[in-house]
Amino acid sequence: MNISIVIATFNRARLLGETLESLSVALEDSPHPEVEVIVINNRSTDATPSVASGYSTRIPSFRLIEESQQGLSYARNRGVEEASGDIVVFLDDDVELEPRWLEYLIAPFENADVGVVGGKVLPYQNSTIPAWLPRRYSYLASVFDPRDDDGPIEKVMGANFAVRRDACRSSGGFDVNLGRKGTKLLGGEEVALFNAMRARGMCVWYAPGSVVRHKIDAKLKPEYIEDYAYWLGVSESYLDRRFTSKLKWLLKQVRSRVFPWVAYPFERMRARTLTDWMLCVIRREYARGYRNGIPVDAVEDKL
Repeated sequence: MNISIVIATFNRARLLGETLESLSVALEDSPHPEVEVIVINNRSTDATPSVASGYSTRIPSFRLIEESQQGLSYARNRGVEEASGDIVVFLDDDVELEPRWLEYLIAPFENADVGVVGGKVLPYQNSTIPAWLPRRYSYLASVFDPRDDDGPIEKVMGANFAVRRDACRSSGGFDVNLGRKGTKLLGGEEVALFNAMRARGMCVWYAPGSVVRHKIDAKLKPEYIEDYAYWLGVSESYLDRRFTSKLKWLLKQVRSRVFPWVAYPFERMRARTLTDWMLCVIRREYARGYRNGIPVDAVEDKL
């Protein structure tokens, strides 16, 4: 299988350089050394172009592509469009790669029914999930470690996953209404793609041996988690409106309006620890985001 690795980036030149350094080392020791690496610069205003270009002689088949439309989904779609590999691997621009990361990530594609493969996303070095963040919401800090056995799974994390290029294209690619746009922490574009590919008979596979270490220190703050919870609500409102029944979406809309006035005050009064308090805040912000959502006309345009 031919492999293309796509890294979308926006104003994180230093972190991008560290990721490319880790990638160059990983490829030297990989059974798949001859891969194509594509960096999609999504309107960065920092030193991203010069940092990325510095790896053009160190990484074979390296390309730097400029994508003028702001948004992670635009950048990823451009990466899929530019990719020549049968398999397209997506990495965040702030990760370090564990040994045999690529080998474990690619192996499940030997099964023709597998359309998506994702691996573990663990904290980098000494970073730890703070005690005040409820364990079940660790994904809000961009950590993904659901289990240690491989097999089918509902979804994987966008920091470390791969897709079949042609299947991704025929499924519509990444929804440009979703995905991060500048400082807006919209998400859900991977879930929308996974749903579309699953509807075509393909499965999503989890490969725990494929491990990246995510540099999450900047995300381990209550303000970031609160903001992420809000945009998660916005994103999931859109996904529910598009992929589930209208009744389910309306019921969750009602709940998102009732919760802040009825349940939230009581939960806040019962909170005894920082973890209890943060759980309350996450639920409140998620409800606020779900209530606001993305304008319905934007959803209808996609149906």
